[in-house]
Amino acid sequence: FTLPAVLYDATGWAGVAAFGGSLAFFYLVPVSKKIRWIDWVLSGAFVSTELQWNVLNTAVPATLITSYQLPTSAVGLAIGSGALVSMLYLLSLPTLPRLI
Repeated sequence: FTLPAVLYDATGWAGVAAFGGSLAFFYLVPVSKKIRWIDWVLSGAFVSTELQWNVLNTAVPATLITSYQLPTSAVGLAIGSGALVSMLYLLSLPTLPRLI
């Protein structure tokens, strides 16, 4: 869970993207023997992003309300609007043209 953060500190987003790309390459490219560890790495990445999303949904609104004295309704509207846009994008994803 700390490797992407360390990579970001050391190399920026380019290092994190390269790390993710290499994991995807190892997962998608057929090899002669099965790589079992890659499933654990991808599971860890999923859990990490899920934890980050949970922090976003709890800590960010609390900080905006308590530290910046923003109205609760405005914070809720902003978070809810972002979630709605994300949901609509995911729902429309199957109908979007493929680039590859």
